[in-house]
Amino acid sequence: MIRSMQDRQFIVYGYVSCPFCKESVNILQEREEKYFFVTLGKNSKVLAEIKKAHDWPTVPVVMVKGAEGDYELIGGCSELKEYLEI
Repeated sequence: MIRSMQDRQFIVYGYVSCPFCKESVNILQEREEKYFFVTLGKNSKVLAEIKKAHDWPTVPVVMVKGAEGDYELIGGCSELKEYLEI
């Protein structure tokens, strides 16, 4: 379910140098979506935890705030486009 723009909020975990991470951020900015970008280090324990918890192999890792207030995995850049129906 897509929440209203006023309610939804995204988190993008990624690398500053990653073109797919940049594209995800640009998409969210262009649509004036609320988001946080979490910059990952090369040996990021955060990324390892996210990959393990959500079985997601690549960056970016895009999440959206769910109806219960917790964050749900969308996926990467391609999945973000699908979610936003681009």
